Amino acid sequence: KNIVDNNIDILTVSKNEFKLPNLGKKLEAMLQDILFGRGFYVIKGLPVHRYSRKESAIAYWGIGTYFGIPVSQNAKGHHLGHVKDIGKDPKNPTTRIYTTSWRQPFHTDNCDIVGLLCLKPAKKGGHSTIISSISLYNEMLKRNPKWVETLFKPFYYDRKNEVPEGKSP
Repeated sequence: KNIVDNNIDILTVSKNEFKLPNLGKKLEAMLQDILFGRGFYVIKGLPVHRYSRKESAIAYWGIGTYFGIPVSQNAKGHHLGHVKDIGKDPKNPTTRIYTTSWRQPFHTDNCDIVGLLCLKPAKKGGHSTIISSISLYNEMLKRNPKWVETLFKPFYYDRKNEVPEGKSP
């Protein structure tokens, strides 16, 4: 509430400014399970229907500060992205699929931990399937170490025409 009332930029908010005396301990335990256990966690029941979009974003951000340091989602520097059909052409190679009604294929995000918050369920579809890359790596190593070698070879990275300054396309 203090962040909203004082119009504080959420990009400046860290775990120290977002005190969660009871939930904070549970979030810290979840982080350990994410890093050293099963690799993911599902948190249900954040009452987004009671909050404005801005308040929901702040709550999501604040909870996220217990899991690490936020990084931008694209070359524009967005820290919070919205998975929403805004009518982009899915056949355009520069279109991010999450801006269309098309199903997203399996992909990786360029970070250690990904968080998702559903503000409004899709009328159709909208399901997410996740896997821990660390767990997948360990399972591949256990079943067939040769598979792991492929992960260390060069591969193409599609930036969808969003190339950060000073980086290769």
